Amino acid sequence: VINQPHVTARDGLESLARSHLNAEGEVRTYPDGKPYAPAIDPILFAAGMRYRRLYEDSDPEKGLKAVDPGATGGGRAPGNPWDSATVAAIQGHAEAARTIRRIEAEVQADVTSAHGRKPGAKAVWLLREIAGKGSTVYALVGSGGPAGRTIRLFETTLACLAARFGLL
Repeated sequence: VINQPHVTARDGLESLARSHLNAEGEVRTYPDGKPYAPAIDPILFAAGMRYRRLYEDSDPEKGLKAVDPGATGGGRAPGNPWDSATVAAIQGHAEAARTIRRIEAEVQADVTSAHGRKPGAKAVWLLREIAGKGSTVYALVGSGGPAGRTIRLFETTLACLAARFGLL
């Protein structure tokens, strides 16, 4: 079972998925009447949210709590602070971290191959910052040309991620 993502406020990933909507939730239109398209489509958004769940599940402190080393019960022997739930949480975090590292390496190679140059490291950084942590593109690179290039690279990154997740 995959947990719901921790970032619940509107964030960078959601902003890109909803970029075509106005404040009332209606589709914005160009002066000629053509509707705006979202910066990322629902499949790419789903890939980003799936990555976010893995990213958050890899947090080594998630689900852990301080325990009394002298406590017993809950699967603990006297003097053993490692109850079965804590051990399971640690193992879950480690598995999620291994999955994240594998996926990031694969996506980095895919993006580098798709662009014919070496943007793969930046693509993984964008994936962590926007999909993982919820940062916005504009907070990371400002506005104008850099933001447009960054959004296009992030879109390519999400497409590679979606393919790895079997969503495309």
